[in-house]
Amino acid sequence: DFAMKIIKKRKNRAHDEKEILNEIEILKKLVHPKILKIVEFYSTLKKYYIITEYCYEGELFNEIIKVGKFDEGQAAFIIDQILKAINYCHKMNIIHRDIKPENIMITNREKNGCLQVKLIDFGTAKIFEKGHQENKYVGSSYYMAPEIIKRNQVLHVRAERDVLSEAKNEYS
Repeated sequence: DFAMKIIKKRKNRAHDEKEILNEIEILKKLVHPKILKIVEFYSTLKKYYIITEYCYEGELFNEIIKVGKFDEGQAAFIIDQILKAINYCHKMNIIHRDIKPENIMITNREKNGCLQVKLIDFGTAKIFEKGHQENKYVGSSYYMAPEIIKRNQVLHVRAERDVLSEAKNEYS
């Protein structure tokens, strides 16, 4: 089964197109069992169509709201999967920059209650080069690493931010 994300094109918004094409380029490079797989991408005069695999169980965020908290084993199982996806991204020189429960989809619920998950939404992701400096904030502020929020100076794009963001998500 597949899912289709439809994005309406906005007039005079070349920046939007650049971001969407960047996300598609990154998703096509990432082939990993814990990262949402892109199947196809289409563009018409008025819309973009992104076809991906379908995640049956919805967002991890909604599951957290429903159950309140996970036991240690369940949390460790989820964290392990996400860290494997993040590690793979970093090996591919890609930093996600917006890891949060809303960007983690549940693909399957095992008989023992453990959740199989995948990382999604690479809209703010970036291919990074060592030593590259960034001067803008990206991602959801609630989930950002504290040094990003408190600093008012040039930011260094560092892969460790993805890992800190994931740790904050799971221990909040």
